[in-house]
Amino acid sequence: MSAEEADKVPEEEAAPIAGEEGEEIDAVEGEEVDGDEGDSEKRSLKESVGSFLAAEGRPIQWILDRCNGHERVMNPDSKPCCCLLYPNGFLKLAPGLFESNCFMEWFGRVGFIKPEWFLVRRSLFFIVMLFSTVGWICMLLADMAMSKQFEVLQKFDFSNAKVYFAYATEGFADGLGQFIEGTSKIHVGVRAVAWEREIVNISFEQIDKLYTDNNENPSDADWDELIKDNTIFQETVTGFSDFCSGDNRVFFVKPEQCDACEKVSDKLIRGLIMPTIFYFFTFKNDWLRFWPNYDVNCQKAMSFFVGSITIALALRTFFVYKNECFGSFREGEYCFNLDGTEAECPLIYTSANDDFADDDLRQAEKISYSEIDWEAGAGYILLGTAVFIRLFSMLCNLSVPTPSITRDREEQWEYERIAKAQDKATSEYFLPW
Repeated sequence: MSAEEADKVPEEEAAPIAGEEGEEIDAVEGEEVDGDEGDSEKRSLKESVGSFLAAEGRPIQWILDRCNGHERVMNPDSKPCCCLLYPNGFLKLAPGLFESNCFMEWFGRVGFIKPEWFLVRRSLFFIVMLFSTVGWICMLLADMAMSKQFEVLQKFDFSNAKVYFAYATEGFADGLGQFIEGTSKIHVGVRAVAWEREIVNISFEQIDKLYTDNNENPSDADWDELIKDNTIFQETVTGFSDFCSGDNRVFFVKPEQCDACEKVSDKLIRGLIMPTIFYFFTFKNDWLRFWPNYDVNCQKAMSFFVGSITIALALRTFFVYKNECFGSFREGEYCFNLDGTEAECPLIYTSANDDFADDDLRQAEKISYSEIDWEAGAGYILLGTAVFIRLFSMLCNLSVPTPSITRDREEQWEYERIAKAQDKATSEYFLPW
């Protein structure tokens, strides 16, 4: 075949070869295209997330200025006294996530206090700040229940009891023992128990001497002097483990729940510390919202969210103590055997008669008598007060919408133009050197 005939090979004969090569080329190119598409999808996803976080295409200069303490339009000279009270810096890092999105703008719109009610807004937030300050102080004082110091527990206990107790020592029926009665005050915290004891310890010999010295007719003043001379005052602090063993043969805790308070002690400590920390941050948010020109949607949402956590943690501590610790305490009139089990009270404790049989006196040696009256302590009341104050502050925060610039795009763009014009004028005024 000549060269010219070879050049004239029909296209259909050459097509299969070209087609096969083309298919291979297309296949290779197709694989490269698919890979490029996957990379582009990943890039587009990252760009979309980054665009959302940075709020690209939306005006954010008003956010940056409030975070930096340089608000330019709404009364620039009025602002918080300290940079720590400006809106949180993470707003600048992700304004789209924390501020400029549909949910935050909707949440900021919630409320019925109109923007023109400026004095109402300022007055309301002044009250909120005052109450929040009081609430935080209440939380700090409630934390004092974690102390093991007698004077502190005495003032900031979670519960306390007034106790009257009476019992006879061995040999009392034979005139050799003593009849002991007294009162004590118990202060229960979340780690320990403080005791105030006033014990009267009088023997038969002292009573006989009193009658002998006063011609068998001692006066009330004589009895008072004898009681005063034989009264012992004690103050001490013990752990929950010692609480179960009782005091002056009075057993305050039910035997099956002897270690109830000790088990929840760590839980109660955490339950006091965490709400106190969160309470501080809600206090900051309330303080910041006092200035409308530094108010943002994020602060309102954070105040509600952190406030809800604070209330939940404080209420959990409140009810854990009530149900799991205080619920194990005895209250009312009880008589106890020496081993702490409950017993029927002898006549010597319940009868007004002064003439008792020897059996009654011997029963008093084995059985003690007590009257226990519990009430809520100052620390527990302060914790409940802090919860109610926080709830009041949350409702006040919800009732006040954020300024319209936090959700109105026209106002935000107008602010953007004013800011750029001011920055331009400032840069032209100052010489570069």
